[in-house]
Amino acid sequence: GNQNLPVAVTCTFYVLRMISTNSTVPLTGGLLMDYVARNERGRWGSLDSLVKASWSGSAFIGGFMVHAYGIYSVFFVTLVAQIIATIP
Repeated sequence: GNQNLPVAVTCTFYVLRMISTNSTVPLTGGLLMDYVARNERGRWGSLDSLVKASWSGSAFIGGFMVHAYGIYSVFFVTLVAQIIATIP
């Protein structure tokens, strides 16, 4: 009954979020292959794959940090990394 409605709404919004977040992946790959010279596509394609795979490594490190130091340490490290990333 009504108890499942919040779960259904939450799942719907989660799916929509994941669709919008991941919808750029094929577009980025297509643009990469369109604008990179044929003889360099393998190199840039493998670099793109490495960047995508780094997300799983960062999740592992984040999980370790939460377990060892607490959730606030992860937010602090993210804050520092975001600030450093904005420095020209």
